[in-house]
Amino acid sequence: MRSIRVGRARHGQMIVVTVHTLHGWVARHAIVEAWAASVAPLEVAPRLDPYVGAVKGIGIALFCYMRMRAGADAIKPDARVRQALQGLGFDLPAGEATLLVVASTLAQEVGISRLILDQLLWWAGNAPPGGRRDAVTADHSMIRPTLLAMPNRSRVIAAKVVASVIAGAALGLVAEAIAIGVGAAGLAARGIQTGLSAGDFAQLLLGGAAAAALWAAIGVGVGASVAIRSERPSA
Repeated sequence: MRSIRVGRARHGQMIVVTVHTLHGWVARHAIVEAWAASVAPLEVAPRLDPYVGAVKGIGIALFCYMRMRAGADAIKPDARVRQALQGLGFDLPAGEATLLVVASTLAQEVGISRLILDQLLWWAGNAPPGGRRDAVTADHSMIRPTLLAMPNRSRVIAAKVVASVIAGAALGLVAEAIAIGVGAAGLAARGIQTGLSAGDFAQLLLGGAAAAALWAAIGVGVGASVAIRSERPSA
């Protein structure tokens, strides 16, 4: 009985810590999104931003890339984008600011967001000779169609978290029920009574489902971090 009580306490502590962590992540992400939206007019002059753009070493390309990672509609005017546009026949003057203006104008003329154009140009410029990709490259590219259809990364990740939490809770409930059934049957076969009431069993079931759901949400967060980092190089 003592081990069961300790297990419940640990489950409760894990739930509290995880909820607190997720709440802090959501709050920080909202701040980052608000920053990315507020500095949109400063893309060609990031030095005017007193918070991020004023940091030494952050130029136009990196500034735009940080806005992209924060969920804003932006395009990173780097060498890969320049190479892709030149391959399409564009005569581009030197300079990141000029490249940014040309790419932004192209996105507007085509009728797509700058984020979609950025991903398409990067994908086209990253294609190997012959247009074939290996399994690793193809696997890392799987997130791009989702982000092209829904550029807002927070919504994509939130949807994945919700789906994973539901699936995790269902699997955790089933696994916990099997574990309780097998354990209770084994103890009963030896003439040992568990001494647990129906309410105790219900708490064990709910605790297992909640723990599995929380671990599923954590898994989505870790997986999304790895996938987004491998989606495009920062340099």
